Amino acid sequence: MSKTKGILLIMMASSIFGLMPLFARIGTSNGLNSISIIMFRSLFASIFLYLYMKKKGVDRTVDKTLLKDLVLVSFFGYGLMLLTMFSSYNYLPTGIATTIHFVYPTVVLIGSVMFYKEKLTIEKIVIVIASFTGIYLLSAESGRISISLVGFLLAFISGVFYAYYILKVSYSNLKAMNSYVLVFHISMHNFFYFLLTALLTNTLTLDVTIIAYLDVILLALFSIVAMSAFKTGLNYISSWSAAILSSFEPLTSIMVGVIIFRETFHSRIFLGTGIIILSVIYIALIEKRNEVRLKSVKASVR
Repeated sequence: MSKTKGILLIMMASSIFGLMPLFARIGTSNGLNSISIIMFRSLFASIFLYLYMKKKGVDRTVDKTLLKDLVLVSFFGYGLMLLTMFSSYNYLPTGIATTIHFVYPTVVLIGSVMFYKEKLTIEKIVIVIASFTGIYLLSAESGRISISLVGFLLAFISGVFYAYYILKVSYSNLKAMNSYVLVFHISMHNFFYFLLTALLTNTLTLDVTIIAYLDVILLALFSIVAMSAFKTGLNYISSWSAAILSSFEPLTSIMVGVIIFRETFHSRIFLGTGIIILSVIYIALIEKRNEVRLKSVKASVR
């Protein structure tokens, strides 16, 4: 049951993350830039979480031994991931940008094998290849990649930063933190990071429309739910499985791009979507199989 809970939480979080391009587009079209969007999103998320945890009596303090990892995961993991991903939307259709960002399952796999001694299996390699195939089909047009190089690099780097975030949360003591406390501190750190960045680069924008402020408030609320659900899901399933299950993120982004922004939906996208869905189903089966094996081992020990 715990595996199923983890799978559902990750899928829910990923579906919500897929809405981020919508909020980014609305924010930029109403006067905000990428740095300001992240800054305001982090500010409102911090305020909402502070009020929620205060009402629930949740202890917000963090052990000093976690501060280094918290700083690293906040800025190099989540903060720079958001900045590069949102910036890529200025060069690429949202669905394609998010799909290239989806390189992170492969980076998570490589990182878990190289740095955390995870076992590399044929199953994992096959699913990674399937994911790359899906990415190609979703990004290609008439047999060639027809995208901006700058946009591609930004989206790709955002995936690397997100992989770092997943690995750091999965394999460090941050995993034991309360999900809301972790998201609160990440949001608070990023608010100060990007406020300072905006001041130093003279990119702080305050004279924007009411719609822009409503947009970042909604973005903050959705981010809280998604980040908390994702972190909780990591308590039940492996980091690599979580990364593959996150493929619902590009699917949601593509649907947003097609329905709201009138982006093209062709046969390659349909086929790529099918491959990603099959990869998700296969990962779910692997996790359930591992859960059955673990129960069998525990039963035999007794």
